[in-house]
Amino acid sequence: MGRHVGTRFLSSGPMGDRVRDLWRYAVASAFSFVFVIASTAFLHEVVGVSETAAPAIALVVALFLNFALLRLWVFPGQDTPIGRRSPP
Repeated sequence: MGRHVGTRFLSSGPMGDRVRDLWRYAVASAFSFVFVIASTAFLHEVVGVSETAAPAIALVVALFLNFALLRLWVFPGQDTPIGRRSPP
């Protein structure tokens, strides 16, 4: 019975939104981590990119991928232009 009460508490209101955002953030970060590992292996083993260049390329691609995931999936609905978000 206590389990349902906690689930209901965490799934509604501002706290529920934060918990949901936290889970999405964790999933996006885990996806980015796996992407870096897999793309580094792919670039080196299949494409033949050097051992030093493969992780660098993977990290640059993952940077943009992670940014897009966070912007579109983790924190959707924030239409403020990126340059206007920084403090003056």
